Amino acid sequence: MSADDALSPVVIVAGLGGGLDPTLRTGDVVVDDPGGIVPTMPGITRGRIFTSDVVIATPADKRALFERTGAVCVDMEQDVVRAWARGATVVGIRAICDTADESLDPELLGCIDAVGTPRIGRVAMLLLRRPGTPGQMLRLRRASGTALRSLGAAVRAIAARIEA
Repeated sequence: MSADDALSPVVIVAGLGGGLDPTLRTGDVVVDDPGGIVPTMPGITRGRIFTSDVVIATPADKRALFERTGAVCVDMEQDVVRAWARGATVVGIRAICDTADESLDPELLGCIDAVGTPRIGRVAMLLLRRPGTPGQMLRLRRASGTALRSLGAAVRAIAARIEA
């Protein structure tokens, strides 16, 4: 890294993502680091994170996106941050919440707001229309918890290694 690189700003975007690479499991951590800022660390997969403006919900859609882009996971935020942070190096850190072989119900995702707070009215309406939904909700809650714990540990470890 040159002296100029050390002075350029770095923005870290951390959150949950969907697995496109079929080898990734719930809770695995992916780092998209075009600037080479994050040191190589055990338990972290390096690869491209693709940003989509729609939920990639089915295994078939995930497989097609993986084959078309080579990205290992998908999110919905990183490119927005990259556009906002022009001139900065943007490092993406994502913990896998849904794997390549799992379906995601976009309507279920609409039951939470941007910070993860349940939208009670939407939850109630969905449960009335589709009584089988609680099982999906519980699976998503467990997967999110696993992914968030992995994400927290990875971000702490990455920050400590960068500071050292």
